[in-house]
Parts: sequence; structure tokens; C-alpha cells
Amino acid sequence: MRAGLPLGIVSLGVWSWTQVALGKEWSPQLQLREEHHLVTTGPYRRVRHPLYTAMFGYSASLGVVTANWFFVAIAVVAIVFTFARIPKEAQMMIGEFGDEYRAYMQRTGRFFPKQSGLTTR
Repeated sequence: MRAGLPLGIVSLGVWSWTQVALGKEWSPQLQLREEHHLVTTGPYRRVRHPLYTAMFGYSASLGVVTANWFFVAIAVVAIVFTFARIPKEAQMMIGEFGDEYRAYMQRTGRFFPKQSGLTTR
């Protein structure tokens, strides 16, 4: 339970930040608005899906804080549906923004910032 509350608070903070960054570009459905532009500011500067990361964190925090399997099941269902949605969303964005979105995908992480500057031996 100790980790659940901080995880929930941080997740809500990230969730709010993503909503501010998206502004009028946000939609619960997979759709682009007229004159839609690619958002690459705020949390989207380094992560393609910070809203989903926040949703996963918040869902997990509910399961931990409540110690209730119902909330754990909701988190699992949310994650499964989100993972099914992401490829469709990527195709939509590539269709609209083409190489600009492909370049964005290369420089950002899916759910967390990419590790850069690390070398392996």
C-alpha cells in the first residue's frame, strides 16, 4: 500500500500534464481533428504515450491501495485494450503525418523516455 498512494499521485499529475499538452487535440476516440497538429511538447517531447503510462500507473495504484482484485482486473483489462489500440493509433498518425511521425517514433520511447547516450560493451 505504501507505493500505491505515491504512484497514484504521480500518475494523476502526469495525466493532467498530458491533458494540458494535448489541449484541443485530445479525443477519446481514434480520430484526428481538422487542422490537427502533432503534439511534441510537454510529456510528449520524450514519450509517445504518456497518457497511457499515467492510466496504467493510476489503475495499478488503485489495485495496490485497495488490495482488491476487482481493481487489479480493471487495470489488466485497461492495459489489454490499450495495447490493442496503440497499433491502430500509430497507423492513423503515420497516415496523417508520415515521415514526421516516423521520426518522432524514432526519437521517443513508447511509454517511458528512451535511454540515450548509453553504450553497451
